[in-house]
Amino acid sequence: MKRWNPDIPQSVENIVLKATAKDPFRRYESLEEMDEDLSTALDADRMNEPKFAVPLDDEATKAIPVITDQKAYSNLDDTIVHHQTDDVQTKPTPPVKQGKKGKKDKTKTPKGKSKKKWPMVIIGLFFLLILLGVAAVTMVPGLLGPKEIEVPDVSEMDQTEAISTIISAGFVVGETKKVPDEEIPEEYVIKTNPKAGRMANEGSAVDIYVSTGKEKVEVDDYVGKDFEEVSADLEEKGFTVEKEEEFNDEKAKGTIMDQDPSPGDEVVAEETTITFTVSKGRESFDLDSLEGFDQTALDKYEASKGINIIVQSEEFSSEVDEGKVISHKPVASTPITKGDTVYVIMSKGPEPPKEVPTKEVTEDVTIPYKGQEGKPQSVEIFIDDKDSNLDDSDADQVQGIYEDTTITMTFTLEEGTKGEYLILVDGEEYKRGTVE
Repeated sequence: MKRWNPDIPQSVENIVLKATAKDPFRRYESLEEMDEDLSTALDADRMNEPKFAVPLDDEATKAIPVITDQKAYSNLDDTIVHHQTDDVQTKPTPPVKQGKKGKKDKTKTPKGKSKKKWPMVIIGLFFLLILLGVAAVTMVPGLLGPKEIEVPDVSEMDQTEAISTIISAGFVVGETKKVPDEEIPEEYVIKTNPKAGRMANEGSAVDIYVSTGKEKVEVDDYVGKDFEEVSADLEEKGFTVEKEEEFNDEKAKGTIMDQDPSPGDEVVAEETTITFTVSKGRESFDLDSLEGFDQTALDKYEASKGINIIVQSEEFSSEVDEGKVISHKPVASTPITKGDTVYVIMSKGPEPPKEVPTKEVTEDVTIPYKGQEGKPQSVEIFIDDKDSNLDDSDADQVQGIYEDTTITMTFTLEEGTKGEYLILVDGEEYKRGTVE
């Protein structure tokens, strides 16, 4: 066996040689003996034991003549008889006795000994078949097929080094399969097929499994979506999320305007930070006070700030001139943004007097003439009503009389008011009175 496979231990070959010895007396005497020998075959102290051998004479073959019924021979060569000793002894062969009708002497062999040998023979043949099977597995492939060699361990090597190692070991590189792995870095070998340490035919193909690193996911397009919702979802998946804010007149506050990494990029969630540019909405500013602004000033302010100014109403004001802002909402210093609307109230000037129902009342007064005949007597009448006042320096009526004269005074009175009058004759008070 060692001739075909030098790696077989000498102890194993010895068991095969002893079990298959030509002389049955040189084989194992019992199953127990063979079993004991097999149980220690791989012990270290038996690896290099002496090769099993039998004496040369024991292996010699003697020709045994054929005995026929017609004739018995008594002068045959002595038959060799084996004993369980190292010496070879011979014993003369007794003559064959001839009975009636030339029949041989029916000498019977004890049945007990014959029955005892059969189990040993069957067991011996069984183990012989096992040993022959081992020999077939270890020796025949080497004789009929290519040499088997061990597959090298290239795990955790980079791809280039692993390929070089496999080729140097006597194999060719088969398929290269890319698979994700949580521990092996990208472009490093995870394993081979056949596995490292297995025996494989020299020159056969070895597949390698190369890591693509941790499992990657494709980044979605989040532009236009709400930051708070997207952020919560990504953090659950293992991403780190950062936010950068900018004012934007078109995008509502909280809307994602840009992202990094870009949509479609493949990344490892736990190792990736996604940065979003998020709208802060329109830029705000504090509203100035618009009180006292006329329409021209309002138009200029509206254009410069990008807001809408709407005249909500007009009111009378004794303090604000007509055509100017009395008040507005939102009030001054309120933060507003472009596009917001400010409502103003404009002044119509002072409120005009209310129209009260009036009535005309007349009062007749007779003034006697006391002057010199032919000379006029001066009469001055002062009236206090809706349109006149007693304090006025100019009299409402002035005339000169030459005789007793009846004067009719006309008063314009508002409802619920009284009129007064004062009559001076030649500069002296003549009469004072009231009318309703």
